[in-house]
Amino acid sequence: MKTTFAKQIISLLGLVMLFTNLSAQSDTNNARKKMCDEVVKKSQYIFVGKPISSKCIKVTSGGIYTLVLMDVQKIISGFLKKGTVEIYKEGGTAGGETVLVTDDIQMPDGLALYFCIDAGNDAINSGVSNTNSKVVKIWDIVSISGNKISGQGIGKYFSSLPELYNYLSVNYSINIAPSDVQPNTPADTTKQR
Repeated sequence: MKTTFAKQIISLLGLVMLFTNLSAQSDTNNARKKMCDEVVKKSQYIFVGKPISSKCIKVTSGGIYTLVLMDVQKIISGFLKKGTVEIYKEGGTAGGETVLVTDDIQMPDGLALYFCIDAGNDAINSGVSNTNSKVVKIWDIVSISGNKISGQGIGKYFSSLPELYNYLSVNYSINIAPSDVQPNTPADTTKQR
């Protein structure tokens, strides 16, 4: 009788562990789907690129902004041309003053997949011409290094580029061929203007 009771307890514990594991996987998949829906559906521009240079500007109202000139290497979605586009972000250092933005998305020095929206009325033009005559704001970034990726948004839900590409293709009809992204060795390519 003790053996049967022990077997029942072990079976019950096994079922609880299985249910807990399935529940955690479901929660992760739901979180990934929610995050990807938000990022992909709201992004007006999705492109592969890397920073060329950056410039911090202090405006008359006292705000400090960083403007990053980007090398757009491959357009995945949206009306952009290969060449350059300027990214606008709050924060930076100008005139001996630094403004930090707590929820700021960190831009990598190397190649990344950028999810952006129009900067609209928030746009500050640095005066540097860019191929697209456009200023955009970052919605999310997925850093690329070889076949590995990282990111603060959707990047944290995927372990490799092929996994991300497949997910975007199946769920959003966004097709990215591995040849579209030719990862370069990350180097300090960002220069202050």
